Amino acid sequence: MRVKTNIRPVQFFVIICAVLFAPVTSVRAQSASVSDMIAQVNAVRTSTYGLSPLETDSALMSSAQAHAEYMASTGSCSHTGAGGTNAKQRMVNAGYGGGATVWGTENIYCGGRSVSEVVTWWQGDYWHLLPYKEAAYRSIGGGIATGADGQLYFVIDVAYTSGSAGSGSTSGGGSTAGTTGSSGSTSSTAAAAQRVVPIVTATLQPDGSLIHEVKQGQTYWGIGTAYGITAAEIKQLNGIPSNSTVLSIGQKLMIHGPYTATPVLSETPTSEPATETPTITQTPTITNTPTSTGTPTPRPLFEGAAGMQNLDRRGLGIGLVVVCVLGLGLMIVGGMRKKKKDEPEDYDPLNPPIDSL
Repeated sequence: MRVKTNIRPVQFFVIICAVLFAPVTSVRAQSASVSDMIAQVNAVRTSTYGLSPLETDSALMSSAQAHAEYMASTGSCSHTGAGGTNAKQRMVNAGYGGGATVWGTENIYCGGRSVSEVVTWWQGDYWHLLPYKEAAYRSIGGGIATGADGQLYFVIDVAYTSGSAGSGSTSGGGSTAGTTGSSGSTSSTAAAAQRVVPIVTATLQPDGSLIHEVKQGQTYWGIGTAYGITAAEIKQLNGIPSNSTVLSIGQKLMIHGPYTATPVLSETPTSEPATETPTITQTPTITNTPTSTGTPTPRPLFEGAAGMQNLDRRGLGIGLVVVCVLGLGLMIVGGMRKKKKDEPEDYDPLNPPIDSL
């Protein structure tokens, strides 16, 4: 069974409207914002420098807007555009000058600032001030685009052709013609001094420092962008006043100083601890200290013996003989008395008892 699908006219009309009015992915700047930007540039030019206002040119409007949209689509912030083109090439390709020799300059800004803040910021250095203060410029075009991340990209292209340079006083007090662009990609002129030399990052010095030599047309902002630092950091590193906007050709700018040598700690080889030989701790032998034991001095048999040493030896000998004789006599007497005592009373020596025989 086949199912037949009918699309009502109302539904078809809604689909067509949705396709026609669907929002585009590329966000373009409102023409009012671009007009305000051009008007503010001219206000500074006329009120501050007393010059005639720049005339809006459709070719420059096209080149400026195309470059703003290119930067927004690529996320880059550079004067190098689609296909490697520079500012002059884009102006000429858009039809500016009609084949005549073109001189021009280009200012860009990438960020989320308002138009008035950007116009003020461009007045911060010599090269970005060219559209404001140089009398030779006659025409201007602008462009603003928004990137996918919401970042805004601002561009103004300012130029004149041979034979059409404006007149009037400049900031230096005289007339000028054929000035260069303000930040890197510029229109060419007959004189080499009117070109801006592309910024090429310097090579590290042996001590690790990085020094940039300023070339024709280079600015703090452009140099900082090339090295990934801010203009304020460059000025601080080089002791330049923060309000300074002028750079000289050949001026040396320190991007970063020498590396601080990190002291290398010499590794002192740690010797492995030697296996300790066990020290035999000798237990102290207790040596008995001989105690002086007093040997008793033999005492004499009688206290008076010590005094006998002083006696006459002869007298002593006589005394000993006398004592011995007396002692012997006492022994004999004592023996006799004992024998007498042991004899019976009826004992007759001449007739002794039989038992005694």
